[in-house]
Amino acid sequence: MILAKFDDVTYLEKIQAAFEAHQQSVVFVELETSLEERLRRNCSEERLIHKPLKRHVSISEAEIVETATSCQFNTIQSPKDLHHYLKIDNTERSAEEVAQWITDYLLKL
Repeated sequence: MILAKFDDVTYLEKIQAAFEAHQQSVVFVELETSLEERLRRNCSEERLIHKPLKRHVSISEAEIVETATSCQFNTIQSPKDLHHYLKIDNTERSAEEVAQWITDYLLKL
């Protein structure tokens, strides 16, 4: 999700309000990784097996590079009105490590 615009954060605040109206919490998790790592992961065997559109590697890589220069996918700072917001740079972390980090965060709530 792109959180570069005010409207994007406003949308997340509406989701949060819907949960809180029912005395429930919601956690927003933002994952961030370097462009180099995104390109490396893009052509991994696991990804190519599960994401057929990524099998056109040259097209997929071009889209990654183009959007990296034309879009802001990650927040510069955490949205202040989201009560449970976790931003993780997963460049150097495995999926299992990230999942554990998120689980640990949830268990502390």
